[in-house]
Amino acid sequence: MGFRLIPNDIDITHSRDSANIQRLLLLLETMDAIFRIQPDRRLKPNSSHLSGQGHVNLITRFGHLDLLCTIGDGFSYEQLLPYSESWIWTKAFPSGYCLWRS
Repeated sequence: MGFRLIPNDIDITHSRDSANIQRLLLLLETMDAIFRIQPDRRLKPNSSHLSGQGHVNLITRFGHLDLLCTIGDGFSYEQLLPYSESWIWTKAFPSGYCLWRS
């Protein structure tokens, strides 16, 4: 037996180097990203939010997106990278996208 699990959001632990943060901010702009708390105020993230230690919980036109500056006991992107796997995001079905292990 199996079941279908549909997540409510996507969590990303990102590199906090300045060049990556600038690229991420450009992407978030195209996604109309705003903070999930008090969405009526339409507050947008900036570089100081993305270079901190906490979590940045956003709403985008595609759904919820959580940017995790660090996770657990302060583990950063660079510390997690050796334990990660590569995946490819691809349009595999007419109804949407899926991830494939590369």
